[in-house]
Amino acid sequence: MTYVIMARNFPPDHGGIQSAMRGLARRLAGDAPVIVLGSTPFDAAAEPFDFIAAQGGRFRERHAARRLLKTRLQGETPIFICDNWHAVKAVPMGNHPIVVLAHGSEYRRPRAARLARAAARTTHLIANSADTFELVAAQIDLAAIPSTIIPPTYDLTEDIAAPRPKAPDAPYQLVSICRLEPHKGLRKALDVLAARRAELPDFVWHIAGGGSQKAELRQAAEGFGDKIIFHEPIDEPRKDDLLQQADLFVMPSYGDVRWHEGFGISYIEAARHGVPAIAGASRGIRDAVRDGKTGWCVDAQDPDALFAALHAALTDDALRQKLGRNAQAAYKARFAGDIVAERFRAHIRGNAPPA
Repeated sequence: MTYVIMARNFPPDHGGIQSAMRGLARRLAGDAPVIVLGSTPFDAAAEPFDFIAAQGGRFRERHAARRLLKTRLQGETPIFICDNWHAVKAVPMGNHPIVVLAHGSEYRRPRAARLARAAARTTHLIANSADTFELVAAQIDLAAIPSTIIPPTYDLTEDIAAPRPKAPDAPYQLVSICRLEPHKGLRKALDVLAARRAELPDFVWHIAGGGSQKAELRQAAEGFGDKIIFHEPIDEPRKDDLLQQADLFVMPSYGDVRWHEGFGISYIEAARHGVPAIAGASRGIRDAVRDGKTGWCVDAQDPDALFAALHAALTDDALRQKLGRNAQAAYKARFAGDIVAERFRAHIRGNAPPA
């Protein structure tokens, strides 16, 4: 058996889905050979899987997959894992198991006929949240497709450092690590802080990432001086450093006509370090952050609600620390990489309960 991962989202590109696909490849490589067909060149010399760059669009993807079957997988029945339904088109025809991972946004406005053709070939479906599962089920008849919900946190390791105790007189450390796009809600949080900063204790806000809104955020933050620090896209060790020093993770994402936050891996990365989050209020995000239990789920477009969450997080240390402990406990119980990888294996073997 060989796993063939058709990944349009993979490092070195940055993002939650990219990290999740790399983590899944690493986990499965402990069971059987893994080959990743990606669209961007990636140095896999130190990885336990093979990587083939299939640049040039869907034609190149199909050509690379067919060549792979002829030259390296003769006599085998590979299991294809597609990081979205579009990638199914690149899988060679034949009696191959095809696992489709559903993330959310790709089901907002798909072309019905193409989606139906992809669904007809899908043998297993894994949604990243209950919200995404319902979105898929509204468009595809899942009666004949074994389907389940598994958080896409495969890349998160089990080693966890103890949360850093905050020094009594130190400013609160806020951290945001994400693509800097409007729907992430950082501009909404920045505007609330600008309007009501005097009502909050001292803080420093670290914002890491790149994206279309970065210049706008920098300009809007000029009045904060050194209280808002921008970082370029960061590697995993630097991400861990920022989260280890954080008191609060801030990313109040909200949906719009173009974007649907199906889950929210960034919140779980924070939870791994015992850091509670101020998150968005969509149903997909609520699978990652439980309002009042592991963080705050608020509508970022409601300034009063967003300020109330920020105020509670920065003025009630006992509550914030309790939610941080709850978040880390939830990580250990539900989201650690070894746990979700075993759920993936069980689903493929056919001995896992349906969603």
